[in-house]
Amino acid sequence: MSKMMAELENQQRWNEPYIGLLFGSFLHERLDVNTKLPNNPNFILSEPYRKVWLEFLKNFVIEGATARFPNLREDQYLIVKEPNGPVGASLLMEAIPESSMIFLMRDGRDVVASRLDAVKKGSRTRQNRELDTPRS
Repeated sequence: MSKMMAELENQQRWNEPYIGLLFGSFLHERLDVNTKLPNNPNFILSEPYRKVWLEFLKNFVIEGATARFPNLREDQYLIVKEPNGPVGASLLMEAIPESSMIFLMRDGRDVVASRLDAVKKGSRTRQNRELDTPRS
């Protein structure tokens, strides 16, 4: 879907920057079991300073995108394909509310079929992939 969207006029695609995984996994998986840490004012991502670190997260993402897509104009869209980070989706939307999100969920049967296919000899996951190319 992201490839199709990027083919439209005035759009570029950022393939799997792992932003949602980077922030979302830590906050949701680690802090759900440690209820004291989020309210500890010494913790860098503490609730009392949420506004501060959300602004940092917004700047981190925007600066990262700007460095990678310096020719992106104001009238263009950056499509971010982030299949590994849905756990951080709500956090990213809170940090960058002016953005839009499409949350695409696959049918579980399709996921299982894809995984079974992936372990077969000669499959896409068994090949050496060049991660710097647009086809990766």
